[in-house]
Amino acid sequence: MFHDIDSLRQKNFTFHLWPREVLFRKGVEADSFYLVISGKIMILTPFSAKIVREYGAGEVFGIPEVLLGEEWKFMAEAKTFSSICSFPKDSLFNRIEMMDSQPKKIMKYLLPQV
Repeated sequence: MFHDIDSLRQKNFTFHLWPREVLFRKGVEADSFYLVISGKIMILTPFSAKIVREYGAGEVFGIPEVLLGEEWKFMAEAKTFSSICSFPKDSLFNRIEMMDSQPKKIMKYLLPQV
């Protein structure tokens, strides 16, 4: 679906996070998904700060939450100095609309609100 990630990156926002800087907090609407360009992002439980998952360079996260219109269940913060590319939810929905009909039908079946 994202075979032309470089062209998508040009249309979206790249920003930098210092270690321990928060990307998003639990309970906030998931209105973007993210590509880690460099560094590491930790997904943490909000109060105990237990690491649930880590993402590194080249990894994408947040697509399921955006597709389902959910709020973030955890918080995310930089473990190291990190560069992140943020893709607003419209980027994802536009890509789904551009799909061939069969994959698009499957996506709409699996996620009816898309």
